[in-house]
Amino acid sequence: MTSTQFDVETAERLERIRNNPNPQTRGRLRRLLTSSIAWGRSLERRRAYEAAKSMFAVLGAAGYSGYLAGMHSILIVLSLVGMAGTWYAIYLTQGGNA
Repeated sequence: MTSTQFDVETAERLERIRNNPNPQTRGRLRRLLTSSIAWGRSLERRRAYEAAKSMFAVLGAAGYSGYLAGMHSILIVLSLVGMAGTWYAIYLTQGGNA
């Protein structure tokens, strides 16, 4: 078989697949999508929101620790001081004692 014949046969196979997709795959995808939607509707919104906030906090802490790992020592100190100052400003705006 020459490479031209291979290319022609491959193109024909791809065209057949495009024109006649596997119905089992479509059924599985539809079931997966509808079960995912049903599962999402059964969640409590407040708990889901709090879980997302916690997840992003963990990801942020992991990213920040990776960011600190690549810094020089003096920049680490400056960055931590800036973070502490930001935390304290947020704490004060939320009604903390001054």
